[in-house]
Amino acid sequence: MSSAELTFEYLVGALEVTKGTPIAVPTHYMNMAGTVIPRHERYRPDEARGTLAEYYRSAIMRRWAEFSGEGPLDVYTLPFLLESLLKAPGTIATPGGGATSRTHTYAPTMTADDLLAMTLYWGDPDMQIFQASYSMVDEITVTADASGTDGCAMSCKGTTRFPAKTAPDSLPTMLDAPLLVPADLQLWVDGAGAIGTSEIADRVISAEFTIPSGNIYKYMATGPTGTRTFTKHARKKRHAELKLVLELTDTTQYDQWVADTDLKIRLLLNGPIIEGVLRHYVQFDIYGPFDGLDWGDLEGANRTVAFTILSEYNVAAGYDFQVVVQNDRATI
Repeated sequence: MSSAELTFEYLVGALEVTKGTPIAVPTHYMNMAGTVIPRHERYRPDEARGTLAEYYRSAIMRRWAEFSGEGPLDVYTLPFLLESLLKAPGTIATPGGGATSRTHTYAPTMTADDLLAMTLYWGDPDMQIFQASYSMVDEITVTADASGTDGCAMSCKGTTRFPAKTAPDSLPTMLDAPLLVPADLQLWVDGAGAIGTSEIADRVISAEFTIPSGNIYKYMATGPTGTRTFTKHARKKRHAELKLVLELTDTTQYDQWVADTDLKIRLLLNGPIIEGVLRHYVQFDIYGPFDGLDWGDLEGANRTVAFTILSEYNVAAGYDFQVVVQNDRATI
């Protein structure tokens, strides 16, 4: 008897044209280790029948699934996920001096829901592949720790309809994205000036940003032949969060925290050269003051300071945060 092998599992997906209508041919390997976990909620009534048995009967009230994945920060996979998390479609452009380089800009639409759903396929093909339609990304977290020995990483989690035991018609081409090194990151923190003006060099120890979608899922009555899963989704207010750890060599950022300065912060996670001086990168722009503060230490020898920033709407920008990915692909 064969067993499901972790080694042979894959997680692939495609963006849906109509939410909830599965796509048979996935377009993207996620390049992440992940799972799709079926869930259901069961109702058991409280009854008095004169025995010690607490339950006599039950019925499933709703079904859904949850997916998650984690792996290296991937400049090919991230734009695909951002179409379901932040904005769809992103704006693709050729940067100055570029021929094969492309920027994929995801500035959120602030007054409408334009997110796309995905069809995901997960499992070991020698055992069972599961198809999950109406998959929506609920949150992505990107981390970079220059004090450690791991590369820049990302993780995601989301919600899908209850999966079917269905394999894809075919598999996409697997792309090998370049690895991004935390030591190559750059950070700018600006008050009155334009974003990307005041670089903080040789002080950044680690950075982590988290972006939620604000998705909620709505369950409606669909009759006795329905599947008891969610039929729609909606958006609620959300904010992004950036956590920074800096070596304490001066009190500039501390003073900005004390003064409650409105800040424009740009985090650039750099990768290798594509052409000329143009690199693969992931850029995160966020607006708002330093919020939480904490002290720490570096290698038990030097003092560090950690700040948390919650995104706030910037009138000039027209949003509270954005993500830009530069790679060498003209499509997502």
